[in-house]
Amino acid sequence: MKATHFTAFLFAVTVLAASCSKGPTAPRTEVPALSTVPTLHLSLDDANALGVVHGSVVGVVPGGDDPNFAPVAGAQVDVYHMTVPPNPGPQDSVSSFADFKGTLYTNADGLFELRDVPVGEYSLHVIPPPATGYQEVSAYTFASDGNSGQGVRVELSYPLPPPPPPPPPEDSLKVSRGPGSGIRIARPGR
Repeated sequence: MKATHFTAFLFAVTVLAASCSKGPTAPRTEVPALSTVPTLHLSLDDANALGVVHGSVVGVVPGGDDPNFAPVAGAQVDVYHMTVPPNPGPQDSVSSFADFKGTLYTNADGLFELRDVPVGEYSLHVIPPPATGYQEVSAYTFASDGNSGQGVRVELSYPLPPPPPPPPPEDSLKVSRGPGSGIRIARPGR
């Protein structure tokens, strides 16, 4: 009787193994797609630099009350690691504690990626292509916690239109040609 149970057990294991191994018998020939997102590696030598930042640059699309955004392709993204001294003085400028790390350009979908990002504070300087008409962003800052999957979205806008001219003072005169060839002078409120 023990042999019967053992034979049944072996049969069940064989059936289970055969059902798990079913699938394509041909070797895998497809190649994984390469990323088309421009990538900048910030600190390849630092084993603790594990951060990954997925970034996008979008621009406001005019019209409507709720702003819509579209990707900005070809935007230049300059990356700086900010190393602010503990007690900055008047002799310290922003450039004295902004360590330039590199430049990359957004792809057609407005995307870019930073890899091997150490913990710390960073600043992005984003320059859109001139044909877009967007303003550049000179100090978009974020902090990296050293973990993967952090997202950064830089929103660009158009320059503000110039303000309208101020209204004339209330005590000004309004000069116009009256009927015929005469000149008529009117004071406001009269």
